[in-house]
Amino acid sequence: MGLREAQEQDVVIIDNLATGRRVNIEHLLDHPRVTFIEGSITDLDLLMETFPGADGIFHQAANRPGR
Repeated sequence: MGLREAQEQDVVIIDNLATGRRVNIEHLLDHPRVTFIEGSITDLDLLMETFPGADGIFHQAANRPGR
């Protein structure tokens, strides 16, 4: 999803920054509907707190094995 689509949606980015850097998404963080949370998508408590009552969560990035 680009910023154009984000203008009508709230976008939450959860990343533990294990293989990336915050500077790579800095340009997105000034958008009023974008929230960045440094954490892991495997942290169920974090997901439950961040998305109470959510019907689903879309995982849009993954590390490829062997990289």
